[in-house]
Amino acid sequence: MKEALNISVVIPVYNGAATIEVCLTSLLHQSVAPLEVIVVDNGSSDGTQELVDRFAEAHPKLQLFRVTEQRRGPSAARNRGVAASRGEIVAFTDADCVADVDWLRDVQEAFRNHEPGIVAGNIEGHRPTNLVQEFLSLYTLKGFTRSRTFHQFTLTEGGFPTANLAVRREVFDAVGGFD
Repeated sequence: MKEALNISVVIPVYNGAATIEVCLTSLLHQSVAPLEVIVVDNGSSDGTQELVDRFAEAHPKLQLFRVTEQRRGPSAARNRGVAASRGEIVAFTDADCVADVDWLRDVQEAFRNHEPGIVAGNIEGHRPTNLVQEFLSLYTLKGFTRSRTFHQFTLTEGGFPTANLAVRREVFDAVGGFD
């Protein structure tokens, strides 16, 4: 049996006080624990920084670190998070996401069994509760019903949302991060 892979989780956040705690709680309860969780604050002014710090103090079992990135935007924040991380695999999610309990287990299995450079998973939105949400749900990304392997990135295939994306560190470094 192959040994476990170290997975760092990177979460960019800007004014995410309303959602980040639920996201972090979902990471606290993963069936495969992350090596660390790096929250990259992108200049929040709503108490996000203090909330993350309190969460880290209350849950020392979760190796949670908060760093800041002055350059605006999720790409710069994700790159900063990777620079601060130590895992051989870096998994990305967003501050308004709730990770399935087996998310990191599934990421680890995909990397161990198939040796890809990048793994992306489906994202399931909240079920619409009103007409406006129902309309907006028509435009969210629809996932694949079965696993697919892409060997290139083109305008029509190979693009994935970063809310559920994991990358081997050496691949991330080779492409130079997010632009």
